Amino acid sequence: MKKIMIADDSAAVRHILRTFLVGEGYEVVEADSGGAGVACAQAQAFDLIISDVNMPGMTGLEMIAAVRQLPSHVATPIFVMSTQASGEMTARGKEAGATAWLTKPFRPEALRNAIAQWVARSPPTVP
Repeated sequence: MKKIMIADDSAAVRHILRTFLVGEGYEVVEADSGGAGVACAQAQAFDLIISDVNMPGMTGLEMIAAVRQLPSHVATPIFVMSTQASGEMTARGKEAGATAWLTKPFRPEALRNAIAQWVARSPPTVP
C-alpha cells in the first residue's frame, strides 16, 4: 500500500484529505506542522508528501527544503496544496523542491490524477 504524508496545521483540511486518500486506497500519516512533517519524514519513507504553505513555526516551503535534504526523500514527489498560487509563490515552491502545486479547495479528480501520475514514478516505500 502506498503511503502519503499530509502536513497541514488545519485539522479540518487534514481530515478531508485523509478521508479522500484513505478512500482511494492509500495509507495516510498526518503532521500538524512543518517541524512535525520533517520528523515524520526522518522516521519513515513516503511515496508522496502533501504540504500546506502557511504553518506556524516552520513553513511548508521550509519543511520541503529540509525534507529534500534527507536521502530517503530526495526523489519523493512533494505537492504543495495552498490557497496561494501566485507565480512568485509557485516559483519559491519549486526552488524549495516541490514537485507540483495544487490550489485549495482541491478538486478530487485533479488530486486523484496528480497522485496517480507521480506515485507511479516514485520508488516503493521501505517498511
